[in-house]
Amino acid sequence: MKGSVFIDCNDNGAEYLEAKASGCLSEFLKEGELETELRNHLAPPIFQPEESPLLIVQFNMFECGGLAIGISVTHKIVDGFTLFTFVDAWATACRIGIDKVHSPSFQLSSFCPPKDMSSIKTFSPRSKRDNTIVEKRIVFNGAALSSLKAAAHVNVNNSGSLKNEPSRVQVVTAFIWRALIKASQARYGCLCPSYLTHIVDMRRRTALPIPGNMCGNFGNMSIAQLMMW
Repeated sequence: MKGSVFIDCNDNGAEYLEAKASGCLSEFLKEGELETELRNHLAPPIFQPEESPLLIVQFNMFECGGLAIGISVTHKIVDGFTLFTFVDAWATACRIGIDKVHSPSFQLSSFCPPKDMSSIKTFSPRSKRDNTIVEKRIVFNGAALSSLKAAAHVNVNNSGSLKNEPSRVQVVTAFIWRALIKASQARYGCLCPSYLTHIVDMRRRTALPIPGNMCGNFGNMSIAQLMMW
């Protein structure tokens, strides 16, 4: 509401749907078959945040007995960490009881007071007909991650040494970015400047006494750049 920068919390709760899916979940999850069009059927997207529920949960039942729970939630109330915390708490409540779940905290605004958002330009979700964005699902198993970490040590040790063990996110990000740089070089015949951005959860990276169950949007952008001189 109000230019899509405010949330109308009407206490109506989340929208819950049940759906039946043909086939087996194991076939659906096979590499190469989890395409965007099929995956989007697991949860209805929230294209009209001002008119749609803030949270939609869809319970999908496959013919084989497999289950897939799809969740659509507006980014205006959660970041990635909050969403994962919500799903983990839900699973914990179902597995061992609601009394074992740490209640979420919504006091983030006391640490980071809200700003005047009236001048912020909002964006509209891209149309389904927009074919300029390509989505690809790539799975890195444990062996592949170990191989990437070993390769990182070899490459760095030729000119120096790693101060810290690279994380899984770091080695996978570096691998994908290098592949994109090489693809760009092959296409244009030269190295081109490029930027890499990651949204970083700031809860464990700040001196503020922010508890782990703090919900809300609390991320910052980390940017790396390849510059040609």
